[in-house]
Amino acid sequence: MTELNAPEEVYPDNEPDEEPANPEPQAFARRLFRATPRAYVTKILIAANVVVFGLMVLRGVNIMAPTIEGLIKWGANFGPRTTDGQWWRLLSCVFVHIGILHIGVNMWALRNVGGLVERLYGNGFFLLCYLASGLIASLASVCWNPMIVSAGASGAIFGIVGSLLAYFLRQRGSIPAAMLQSIRNSTLVFVAINLFYGFAHTGIDNAAHIGGLGSGFVLGLVLARPLDLEARRRHVLPRVAAGVVVTLGMACASLPFLPMYVAKWEKAVTWYGSEEKQALESCKRLVQRAQGGSMTDEALADGLEKQCLPRFKKMAERMAEVKVPRGTRFAEVHQLLSDVAVLRRDALVAFIEGLRAKDMSKIERYRTAWGRAERRIQEFNNRHR
Repeated sequence: MTELNAPEEVYPDNEPDEEPANPEPQAFARRLFRATPRAYVTKILIAANVVVFGLMVLRGVNIMAPTIEGLIKWGANFGPRTTDGQWWRLLSCVFVHIGILHIGVNMWALRNVGGLVERLYGNGFFLLCYLASGLIASLASVCWNPMIVSAGASGAIFGIVGSLLAYFLRQRGSIPAAMLQSIRNSTLVFVAINLFYGFAHTGIDNAAHIGGLGSGFVLGLVLARPLDLEARRRHVLPRVAAGVVVTLGMACASLPFLPMYVAKWEKAVTWYGSEEKQALESCKRLVQRAQGGSMTDEALADGLEKQCLPRFKKMAERMAEVKVPRGTRFAEVHQLLSDVAVLRRDALVAFIEGLRAKDMSKIERYRTAWGRAERRIQEFNNRHR
């Protein structure tokens, strides 16, 4: 990430004793100090993120490359779990990080920009922007790619960057012109570089970045106040209420795009994999016994009908029950599983009938249908290597 030109000396914790040669930046720093004397929320958020990561490591999560299972256990955002009633993941994931480098970069960025934004907005408004942006960023991630495991504070950090841009727009007179241009330019560079990097590299959740940036900007337009103390004291509760309403409005706007089917689909696919493995192993054992001479064709047909065929029938039925919208990234996988289950079911029916009737034409039908199922799998694998 690119460092914003908003160093802490711009908003010192103690007012200077000597008047600087250029009083304008120092006057701005004094106004910031009086408006929000301490940027303690930024420090608390950094501490909370570090504590969560420390607990993860102490409980066995890999410090450099946590496993997907470990991340989900600690509250990462994962569409099938989130949309299956675990909505708390939309916020918990903001405090979960994917390794020490991930948390290091995010906390550096939060410390870099958080102090300035917190003083501009005030402690409470800043916290509202951070958490609300993190929430909307997580929703954007689920809507865009529900099958990835996403975690980290970057969506919320993009949110406070968005709120900083909104402050420049709403309260540009509160910041000296020279400082305004410098901070605004470095902020835009930060956004541009990170979004470009996210689009150019896999594994980066740009949907969360964009969702956080946009929601932070909208909230900033609602919550931005002048640095004058009297003006900041007026209409606090209405602004908080407006911020909450705006957050709820943005969250509700995402509802039509939430893939609520993914939880049922993910459960069906997991079950399908287990059933397929058991069905194929049963078929293999029965055929090996028949080839070894310890089982007649009639006994083989009975075994296939009782042990294997019901599983393939259930697999085909379960896939037919799960409705996956056309054009989604899951539709192709869903179609593959449905086709393979049906082909194997029909192939096994033909094989059982052929064994009992000594009908080679039906056994040939079995070979054709089973071969088509194997080719469908191979073709899919070749396309997605």
